[in-house]
Amino acid sequence: MRFITATLFLALAANAIAQQAIEGTVLNASTGTPVSRAQVAFRRAAPNGFPNPQAPGFAADTNSEGKFELTHIEPGSYSVEVQRSGFVTQQYKGQITVNPGGRIRSLDFKLIPHAVVTGRVLDQDGTPLAGMELQLLRPQSINGMQQLLRAGFAQSSDTGEFRIASLPAGRYLLSATNQNSYQAFLSNSLRYDFDKPQLGYAKTFFPSTTVEAEARHLDLNSGQTLSGIELRMKQQPVFRIRGKVQAATPIKDLRVIIVTRGTDPFMATTETKEAILNPDGTFEISKVFPGNYNVMATMATGARSTIGKTPVDVSVENVNNVIVNKIEAFTVSGAIRIEGSPVGTPPSLAAIRIFFTA
Repeated sequence: MRFITATLFLALAANAIAQQAIEGTVLNASTGTPVSRAQVAFRRAAPNGFPNPQAPGFAADTNSEGKFELTHIEPGSYSVEVQRSGFVTQQYKGQITVNPGGRIRSLDFKLIPHAVVTGRVLDQDGTPLAGMELQLLRPQSINGMQQLLRAGFAQSSDTGEFRIASLPAGRYLLSATNQNSYQAFLSNSLRYDFDKPQLGYAKTFFPSTTVEAEARHLDLNSGQTLSGIELRMKQQPVFRIRGKVQAATPIKDLRVIIVTRGTDPFMATTETKEAILNPDGTFEISKVFPGNYNVMATMATGARSTIGKTPVDVSVENVNNVIVNKIEAFTVSGAIRIEGSPVGTPPSLAAIRIFFTA
């Protein structure tokens, strides 16, 4: 019995010694002082390098000296993210690999104090506008196309005031739109008299212009609070589009949207407006500002696919009799190969998805 007990004790001791752990420090990048109560999160990495939401992760908080230690972490590859109120969230570049029985020391981070933008949204008469959606946008090239990506957002209060925080230093454009996503969802169920004129607040850029090319950039430094920003929004004529979808796909499985021509309808930051779609395939899209659009029929659920697309120009009147025909399908085949790897060698990549955008 003593022999068995001693053997078990030694096995448990060996397991404890072989336990893997991670330790490090989080500091303020501007002052070099420790950052306490920061959360350091380790998430399992999928084969494609992105966090795997299906696998449990691990986390540790920093103490008053900015130090953290995580023991009993399982071996594997992890993505790492550090969060703390008042600082820009920081991701570790690449992955951390935890080996059995290994200990990673000096995994250090320097958090950048975030910048803040505050201001008010008013109408042309100076009355505060509540429920407007404010966005700070940063230019970025995606697939060779220059696009504005949302870096921060807020909703104006009943006094028209807004506050956008957690911003890294950089150059931004500030815009305001007349509806947040919830209000846009509710407005889809409203029908207007088709022939009566309607007004809407146009998308407005700082300093109070509806033309993106005339927008003024905001240059933010780390830890800066830029206050006193004012945006004045004007009401402009809006129009309606009516038409019909002609596709073999059941109408209940479709949704009809309009998107500004030349933008990717499936980008998270792309502004779209959804139609009221009737069982017979007819639809109506209200409150459309003048511009060049694509009216698109897409699958309501599942894979992101476009069933039909028709270009529509809106200028000074409502648009009737728009027909969205089914797009003829075609097949494209090919192969993915890692640059520099021998031809015929299977790529060491997984979960790759390929998209075609017209």
